[in-house]
Amino acid sequence: MTQVRIRDMEVEDLPAVFKIGVEEFDMTTLYHQSWSVKELSSIFEEDKELCIVAELDGNIIGLALGHKRYSTWEHSLGYFEWIAVSKEHQRKGVGSALCEEMLKRFSQMGIKRIIVDIEDKRTASKRLFEKSSFKKLFSVSWYIKEDSKSQEEEVSSSKGLQLSS
Repeated sequence: MTQVRIRDMEVEDLPAVFKIGVEEFDMTTLYHQSWSVKELSSIFEEDKELCIVAELDGNIIGLALGHKRYSTWEHSLGYFEWIAVSKEHQRKGVGSALCEEMLKRFSQMGIKRIIVDIEDKRTASKRLFEKSSFKKLFSVSWYIKEDSKSQEEEVSSSKGLQLSS
């Protein structure tokens, strides 16, 4: 079997990276984030050195994206924003290799504090980061308020109905 190669993401990788994200990220529950071509392109342009992929036999099978942020803390803050591996390659060490490389890059940039947010239902992701010495700091409950008129319009358009005013 060919070995998985972890490398810098290139602009030609964006369609394959986007496809993996669409398959792996449930955007109906991630109100505070967006997985779109525009968002992916923006991350790639802003923090190219923190955009990496896993490649096997010329195919992209995983991704990891991060940001460097400045904070009021003593050191810069790293944000490990996205990590995903295509379904058929999960549980084979690809996520661990991506995580290890991303942590190495943060370290080389002098970043001493790295954060990641993980949905409770993502047990494999939690194990991956705990294995990499991340510690749970706190949990957050997200609250959302949506305009009721917008909700009615959304329900109406999704059912092909018109609501009377």
